Amino acid sequence: MTTTPEDPNEFKPDDEGGSTTPPTNNSPTGNPSAESTGTYYGQQGIPPAPQPGQIADDSLQRIQLNGWLSAFFGIIPALIFFVIDTERSNPLVRDFHQQTLNFSIIRAIIGLLAFIPVIGWVIGVLGGIVCFVIAIMAAVKAPDEYQAGRAYKYPINFAFVS
Repeated sequence: MTTTPEDPNEFKPDDEGGSTTPPTNNSPTGNPSAESTGTYYGQQGIPPAPQPGQIADDSLQRIQLNGWLSAFFGIIPALIFFVIDTERSNPLVRDFHQQTLNFSIIRAIIGLLAFIPVIGWVIGVLGGIVCFVIAIMAAVKAPDEYQAGRAYKYPINFAFVS
């Protein structure tokens, strides 16, 4: 006759008058831990605590998303973020969206200049490359400036929208 090894999680009633109810263990791994007691963050309505150097709201993510989308897709994402975030109260976020929209307008004007023969082509190509590099630099540096509590300013920008 073969015997199977005992399962350590199997409930056996206590022969000496102990408890006859099995212990509750809601852990998917079968091991009682903080997971089964409900004491970790994220369970029972307790929001997870932000990590050090992390912003509690989604402002940083909006700045990053606006920076990268505007760098690659131009004026449309910049305009969308500017319109959506005008009602929000954070002045650093609003300022960044305004700066990005103004810079995207400059990029659009340079793109329109590229339709002029010869001189416009040169201005369009060189200006487009320079503006693209500046937009990438802004997408990289703006979140760091926001976390430091400073507004990011584009090196070349005009105030079309205020």
